[in-house]
Amino acid sequence: MVTKKAARRKIESLVEQFTSELPQIKVGHKINEAQIEEKYIKPLFRSLNWNTDNSGLPLHREEFVVQATQVVGDSNERPDYLLQLPDPKKPNVMQKHLFIEAKHPKYDLRTDLRWIRQAYRYAYSTLSSSDKPENQVRLALLTDFEEFRLFDCAADRPLKSNVLADYNRQVVSDFDWTGAHHLIENFDRLWTTFERDSVANGSLLSLELTPIEQLENRVAPDDDFLSDLEKFRLTIAGSIARHDRTLSDREITAASQLLLDRIVFTRMLFDRGLERDHLTKLLDDSTSMSDADHSIYDQATKLFEGTLDKLYNGALFRSRNELSGLQIDNGSMRIILESLRSDKSPYTLGAMPVEIIGFAYEKFLGKVITRSGRSGRVTADYKPEVRKRGGVYYTPRHIVEEIVTRTLDPLLESCTTPEEALKLRIVDPSCGSGSFLIVAYERLGLDPIPWTPS
Repeated sequence: MVTKKAARRKIESLVEQFTSELPQIKVGHKINEAQIEEKYIKPLFRSLNWNTDNSGLPLHREEFVVQATQVVGDSNERPDYLLQLPDPKKPNVMQKHLFIEAKHPKYDLRTDLRWIRQAYRYAYSTLSSSDKPENQVRLALLTDFEEFRLFDCAADRPLKSNVLADYNRQVVSDFDWTGAHHLIENFDRLWTTFERDSVANGSLLSLELTPIEQLENRVAPDDDFLSDLEKFRLTIAGSIARHDRTLSDREITAASQLLLDRIVFTRMLFDRGLERDHLTKLLDDSTSMSDADHSIYDQATKLFEGTLDKLYNGALFRSRNELSGLQIDNGSMRIILESLRSDKSPYTLGAMPVEIIGFAYEKFLGKVITRSGRSGRVTADYKPEVRKRGGVYYTPRHIVEEIVTRTLDPLLESCTTPEEALKLRIVDPSCGSGSFLIVAYERLGLDPIPWTPS
C-alpha cells in the first residue's frame, strides 16, 4: 500500500522524467502509445494504489482491466482500461467505475474530436436502461499524461451535434488539466478522487456531475437504438413495397425483418471487434458509382450470404426465400448505413447489454407491416392479440435473475466438480429474447458459484 506522501514522491519523479523526455516523445517515432501507457500512465495509477497488473486477483475479479478488443482494420473503439472494484454492499458484484482512454502526447486532446468522441461514446453507451447498474459507467478519462480530462458522459447532445464545445461542457469541473505539472499542483484532489480506496468509498460516484435537470430530455442509448430500428424497418419495408406491389403484408414483414436482423448483427460484430466495418465499406464503395450501375442491397446480399455465412453459418445469413428477388433502392440503404456509422451513431452496440438484440427481436415479433390505400404507405402495427393485451412486455432483469437463482443455483450447489456441472442441460421452452438463457450462461461461466467439494 503506497502512502499519500510516497505517492506524491513517485508522481513527482514521473512528471520530472516525462517533462524532460517530452520534446523527444513528440517529434520522434520510437516511442509508441503502448510505451507511453507502460512508462507513465500505468505507473501513475500504480502510485494511486491500483493493482495495474491484477496480480493475485482471480478471474473476473480484476480491478484494472485491459479492454480486450481485437483491432480490426483501423478501428479499436473500446477505451484502453476499465477500473472496477467489488461492490461493498454486494461483494460478489464488480462495480465498474471509470473508463480510461490513453493516447500518445502527439495528439491534442483538447481539440481532437476523434479521441474525445471515442471515449465519450463508449461510456455513454453503457448507460442503457436495460442494463444492470454496476455495468453503467458515466465517467471517461482521456489522458496522455500531459493532458488529463475527465468527462461526464451522461448527455447525448454532444454525440448528436459532434461539436467540440458541447463535449467540453461535459468535462467534470476541476479535472481538465494541461501540462503534466498539474498532476503535482492538484495532487490532493488527484489523490482524494482517484486513489483506489477513495474510489472504493465512492469518490467518483459522488463527484458533482451534470445536473439532473439538464438531462431530462436525454434518451438512453438502448432506447435510442430501438427507436432507430423502428425507423429502419419502415424504411426497408417502404422500399420493398414501392418496387413490388404484388407482395403481401406478411411477406414484406418477413423480408424487412430479416434484412434488418442481418444489418444489426453485422454492426454488432464490428462494434464488438469481431469483424471489419463491412457496412461502412458498402456505403463508401457506392459513392464512386452511379445508382443505375450499382445496388447497395445486392452487394450487401453477397456479403451476408457469402463472406459472413461461411463464418457464422446459422440461419441468419443463409440464402433465404424471404429476400429472393427483392429490390431496395440505394437511397433507403444509405439512410440506414449512414445512421449506423461510428462517426454518426451516438451509441455503440459493443457497450450495450447483449440482451438488446433479444429485446429488439421481441419488440418486432409483436408488430406487422401494413400498407394503406393507393399510396402504399407502410406502417408497423401491433398484431391484434398483442394490442389486446396492451403491447409487448419484457421480463425485468431482476426477475430473470431471481428465477435463475431459484432454479439453477440449487443444481450447481449439488455439483462437486466442474465436470458434473457440464452434464447439466438447461432449456427455456418459451424462449423469446433469450434473457433467461443469457443469465444462466453468466451464472455458469462468467460469475460461477465457488466450488466447495464435499
